This record gives sequence, structure tokens and C-alpha cells, in this order.
Amino acid sequence: MSYADFGFLSAGIKYAAEAFIQKDKEQEYKILGFVLFIMFTMFALFAVMIFYGYLNPSIALKGIESADELQVAKDLLLIFLASLPITLLHRIIQLIFNIRLEDFKYQRVYAIVNLVKIGIAVILFHFFEYPIITYYFIFQLLNLVVVLIGFLLAKKDYDYNFKLFFKYCKFNKVIYSKIKGLAYGSLILTISWVLYYEIDSIVIAKIARLKDVALFSVCLSLMTFARSLFGIIYNPFSVKFNHYIGLGLTDKLNLAYRTVILFGIPLSIFATLIVVFSMDKLILLWVGDQYEQAISIMKIMFLIYFFNFVTSPGGIAVVAKNKLKAMYFVSIFLPLIYWGGVVFTFDRLGMLSFAIFKLVAFALYACFYLYFSSRYMALDWKDFVLKNAAGIVLGIVIIVVISSTIGPLLPLKKSMAHLLIYFSYVGGLFMLTCLAFFAFSKDFRDALTTMLGRR
Repeated sequence: MSYADFGFLSAGIKYAAEAFIQKDKEQEYKILGFVLFIMFTMFALFAVMIFYGYLNPSIALKGIESADELQVAKDLLLIFLASLPITLLHRIIQLIFNIRLEDFKYQRVYAIVNLVKIGIAVILFHFFEYPIITYYFIFQLLNLVVVLIGFLLAKKDYDYNFKLFFKYCKFNKVIYSKIKGLAYGSLILTISWVLYYEIDSIVIAKIARLKDVALFSVCLSLMTFARSLFGIIYNPFSVKFNHYIGLGLTDKLNLAYRTVILFGIPLSIFATLIVVFSMDKLILLWVGDQYEQAISIMKIMFLIYFFNFVTSPGGIAVVAKNKLKAMYFVSIFLPLIYWGGVVFTFDRLGMLSFAIFKLVAFALYACFYLYFSSRYMALDWKDFVLKNAAGIVLGIVIIVVISSTIGPLLPLKKSMAHLLIYFSYVGGLFMLTCLAFFAFSKDFRDALTTMLGRR
């Protein structure tokens, strides 16, 4: 379901954002209509498989012996099948708000309705015995309410012509020719990220001990959380970069790119080092001493976020500038280095090989984006380093000093109170490094005051 658009969704966002900023509403309708058509086609094929499972539950739902449980499973499948159009329309409504950099309007409605879902769940499961079908049905009805509110907001705020939009929900050869290169490039890049980030847990389950699988699962949980957090932070810049491309404002794009990298330094370099230096405390306070062996693996793996200040904006810029060769190179390079290293060193290093080569592959990946930034985004790294080195070095020194003096005084016994103390320590140290960076980096100070001045 997540990859049902074959890359056309991400490509559609880019070109629809450009059409929006150029005030070409008809082109926007054509692009989003084409994306909806592609997604509808794939969802329809998926629906056929689900319907087959509904009609043949003994084949699709193996392991369920009770007639009552089988009926529950069939009812859930039927509700899920009926709700597929809601999921499809939800994604399109998200796109409409996303390309206008006003996701918050729709997400606000979604958040409120999700709170209602939680309240209904508490009531149903408190007063009724196992009301899973009722709850799932209400859950999907509330999703429909969210979508309908989204339609009304888009009509009210943007005068969105849904009649014309749905008229363009069909295959369009011109639109296909325009976005297919980026779409397939995005698909290959997505597959690459799956190979790099998600397949290793399956491989480890096959070749390692059960204890090692548990240790690695803890590491992946923290990595997934961090990746999601960075995604939330950086995703809005994707649309903004596309707006600059659509208007042909190359200088503004390059300046925005440099600013994003500058603001990313505290988030990636300082935050990552703070967590790495205190990883033993986090693991012990979060999951307990039975996962102590995961600490060394987690420290190495988490260091990949040290490079996020250049890899995240670099990845966005590659798509915005439609650099297909760069996308293909990265797609092949990242999993090849990672899995090649694991295959050749697992016998000697064991589980550490996964952590080490995840870091090695990502460090080389970051080197590519250092070159890309200089070559295609007019970023002068020499000038950048000279203006910001003092603030970066001071921030790192503060982290090392405090981690070696105050860090050891943190409590290690697993409890909610001690975990809150740990997060307070991390937050306080992060704020201190940001203040040091602000004080000793005129570049950062000027950029921040300029941004605040605009508001």
C-alpha cells in the first residue's frame, strides 16, 4: 500500500507544486488527476486480492480455526475493502494542502478526529466485550469525515474545482511523459532505502540468535523514531524548493538550501553527539539492563544522523532539480556498500558488522552530497566552514566536557522519573550547544535574526 503509486506520488508532488506556484491550476488538476488515476489502478488491483481473500478465507486466513474468529476476520476485510476509496481520497487531499505548504490545516482536523477515535475506543472497550468490528467501522467512518472536511476546506480556502479535478482523473500521455523519469527514479530510490533501512531485520532473524534479533529490534526502534522526526522537520522544504524551481529563482533556491544546511547543524551534529555520548543511560533507562549489549551497536548506528544536515536537504534538492543520474547512483551505491560490507565481515564482527557498515555507507553517501552541494547548489564549503567552524567546535567541546563530568552522575535505574531526568539533561545540553553556536557563528546568528525579522 505504501508503494502503490510506483513513485508517481512523489513525482506528482514536485510538478504539482511547480504548477501551483506558477498559478496554473489546470496543470495542477491534470497532474494530481493523473496521480489519482495511477493510485486508483493499483488500489483496484489490491482490492481484487482482498476480495479474493474475503471469498476464500480458508486460503487467505490460515491459522484461524474458530468460526466466530473467521467471521470477524471476514467482516474486517470487508470494511477495509470498502474503505480503500477513503484512503485514496485522503492521500489526494493531503497533496492539495501539501503543495501549498498548508498541511497544518488538514493535519489539525486529522489530529482532532484521532482524539475522538481514542475516546470512542476507550468507551467501546470499557462497556462492550471485544467490539472490534464496531470500532473499526466507526474508525473508517471518522476517516471519511476527515476527508469530507478536507474537501470543504479546499473548496472554501482555495476555490478548488473538484468537478474539473475529477474530470482529469485519467491516463494522460503528456503528463506521463513529463513525470515518468522522476517517478521511476523515486521508486528505485525508495527500494534502495528499504534495502538499507528495513531488510536487515529480516536477514538478522534468519541468521542470528533470538537474543541478537531482540537487541537489533531495540536499535531499529530508536532509529525509526529519529528518522521520522527528521522527516517531519525536513519534508516542508521539499515543497518550498519546488516552488523556487517553478518560479526559476535559482539564487533563492541556493540561498534557502544553504540556510537549511546551516540550521540543520545543531539538529544533526549536536543532537546526535549528545545522544551517542549518553546512549548507555538511554538504553538502561528505556528498556533496562537486559539490553545492555545493544549500547555499542546503537552508538555506531545512531552516528549516521551526524551527517543529516547535508543528506536530508541534499536528497530533497536532487529530486527538486530532477537529477536522475544522481538518484540512480545513490540508489545503487547505498545498499551495495552496506550489504557488501556485511557479507564480507559478518563472520568476524557478528552483529557489529551491520552497525559499522550502516555508518560507513551513510558517511560515503554524505560525501556524495557534499560534492553535489558544491557542484549543483553553488555552496562554497570553504567559506561555510570558515564562518561556522568556531561555533561547531565549541558546541562539540561542550558536549564532550559535560558528558564526561555531569553525564556519569545521571541515574541508571529504570524508572519514568529517571527517564524524565535524562531527557531534561539532553534538552538542557542541546540548548547550551545551540546558544554557543549562536554566539560564535555570525553566519547562524544573521540567518536566524533574518528569519525572525520576516515574522
